[in-house]
Amino acid sequence: MAEYTDIYDSPVGSILIKATDRGISCCGFIEASEKSRYPTLPNIHTIAAAEWLDAYFGSQSLPEVSYDISGTGFQQQVWSIIDKIPFGKTITYQDIALQIPGSSARAVGTATGANPLGIIIPCHRVMGSDGKLHGYAGGIKKKIWLLAFEKGDSLFLPDV
Repeated sequence: MAEYTDIYDSPVGSILIKATDRGISCCGFIEASEKSRYPTLPNIHTIAAAEWLDAYFGSQSLPEVSYDISGTGFQQQVWSIIDKIPFGKTITYQDIALQIPGSSARAVGTATGANPLGIIIPCHRVMGSDGKLHGYAGGIKKKIWLLAFEKGDSLFLPDV
């Protein structure tokens, strides 16, 4: 199966988008110096992801996009719950664990960390039950930026 790639230059950094013929398979931050490692070969799904990101950073209603991601059944459950967190809202790893019988906040954190579609499946909206921000694939500064952006706190957007 062919893999398609594109780079999206967002206000918070470069984002690598990967897709198959079925949907988006990866959406994650990369360093600007890494951009040349990924030749641009877009398809309808990378273009749709870029349009989704345009809408997100423009604070507009988000269009539907197709996913082509794989993970364990548990990871899929966690990602499905995270995918439903509204713009500007947060929940805790424990909140998610309580929705999945037999799980724990630690297991949810591990599954969250394996999310291949950062921002689109908004794992930046998940925090510790102590109210602290824990890990983010793009780094804590990007997580703070995204949360502040969603709440409209432009004065608190850190340099990233």
